Amino acid sequence: MRGASLSGAVAAVRARVGAWRRRRYLRSLAPARYAPYPARFYRDFLSRALRDRELEVAPFVEAPAGPGRATLFVRHDIDTAACARGMGVLLGIDRELGVRSGIYLLAESTEYRLADHRDEIAAWRAAGFEVGLHTVCYTHDDYFAALETETRAFADALGFAPRSFTVHGLGEHRLDVRLRFYREVLPRLGQFGYEFTDCCPELRSYDRVFHDCHWDTAKQARYIYDELTGRRFPFERGKSYLLLTHPCYWLPQGRSA
Repeated sequence: MRGASLSGAVAAVRARVGAWRRRRYLRSLAPARYAPYPARFYRDFLSRALRDRELEVAPFVEAPAGPGRATLFVRHDIDTAACARGMGVLLGIDRELGVRSGIYLLAESTEYRLADHRDEIAAWRAAGFEVGLHTVCYTHDDYFAALETETRAFADALGFAPRSFTVHGLGEHRLDVRLRFYREVLPRLGQFGYEFTDCCPELRSYDRVFHDCHWDTAKQARYIYDELTGRRFPFERGKSYLLLTHPCYWLPQGRSA
C-alpha cells in the first residue's frame, strides 16, 4: 500500500510539473516565420519527433499509444488547388521517414477536381497513407444528405469509398451547426460507410494541435510558431498531439521565399 501511495504521489507531482512546463512553454511562443515555409522545417520537426523516446508517431487512424507514451498524429488538409499541386512535397517527406499520415480532400471544391488527381492519390494510398473526405457538409441545412452526396462524389472521382473524414473549418461561419453535426454524426458513422473521424472527442481528441495557418490580422498573412522551426515541444506521456498542415503554405526543399 505504501508503495502504491508513493507511486501515486510521484505521478501527481510529475503531472503538475508537466502542466507547468507546458503553460510556460505556450506563453513563450511567438511567430517565427510567415508563409511560405521551407519544407526543411517540417522534416526537422518530424525527425525530432521520431527520435523522442517518450513519443510515438502513429498512423493517422490508429489508437493513441496509451499512458506510457505520448502520441503524434499527422494530417494534411487539401483545401486549395495549390495544396493539391503541392501535396507531394510533404507526403514525400512522410514516406521517406516512414510516417503514415492522413490526406483529406474536398469533394465539393471550386478550386480543384478530385478526378484530376486520381492517379497520384491512388499511389499515395497504395503506399499506406490514409485518404479520406474533407467535408463541408455542415454548410448545408440538411448536412447528412450533403455528407452522403460528398461521399458518393468522392468515390466516383477516386474509385474507392472513404472510410474516414475530417471537417473543413470556416471560422465562425455556421459554427453552431458544425458543432451540432459533430454531436449527431457519431452514432451514424456506419450509415455513411465511415469508421473514423477526429471531429468527435469520443473517438479522439488532441491535447495540442501544431498547425501552419495561424493568422496575423495586422500583416494579413499566415505564420507558424517557432516550435516548428527548431524548438522542442515538451510532449507529455499519455497525451495526444496533431501536426496539421495545408501544403499550399510550404515550399519544396531547397527553395526559399
